[in-house]
Amino acid sequence: MDIHNDGWGWSGTGATDVVRNAVEKGNLYGSQLRQELISKISRQLLLAFMCELPADYNNRITIDPQYKDQLGNYRPVIHFDVPDYCKKTFAYARNLSKKIFKDLGAEDHTHYDDTDPAYFEYEGEGYWFRGGNHFSGTHVMGTTKENSVVDKYMRSWDHQNLYMVGAGSMPSIGSSNTTLSIAALTYMATEEMLRDLNK
Repeated sequence: MDIHNDGWGWSGTGATDVVRNAVEKGNLYGSQLRQELISKISRQLLLAFMCELPADYNNRITIDPQYKDQLGNYRPVIHFDVPDYCKKTFAYARNLSKKIFKDLGAEDHTHYDDTDPAYFEYEGEGYWFRGGNHFSGTHVMGTTKENSVVDKYMRSWDHQNLYMVGAGSMPSIGSSNTTLSIAALTYMATEEMLRDLNK
């Protein structure tokens, strides 16, 4: 859980919206504008919850053999859904937020726009989900070419001299950045490359 005091940016109504409303609707400028921004933005509290997305076979990228680009590459097709595991976590986090706001005496301005592509409903309540831009998957690591794209050194099963280093080898990630995991995987791949070159 992150606690922000820099506006409601993750919720879709950030500091930019406060400025826009003050200037366009309130016709404020100069010291009045400054006071309005200080008054509004400094009192906004945002609770942001990050949820792990577990590995799910149905969340995958396939190809559409009917479509190819000018180079002859197949068109990717993305299959993605948020599993119930995550939806239950969202519901828990929302209820916890309500309790925290109540205990603080804070006014709850949570709003989920049902026209937003990230909107979904779970047990009668509406929610948004936002990606943390911690991308992973698409060339998953495994034990054989039948269950993966690369081996444990991130070497392609199909092309022995091709290493695909990065978070794409990870079938699932936690809610944090993948940087340290990528660094560790890169060291493993590099050591294997050196062994290959010394053969």
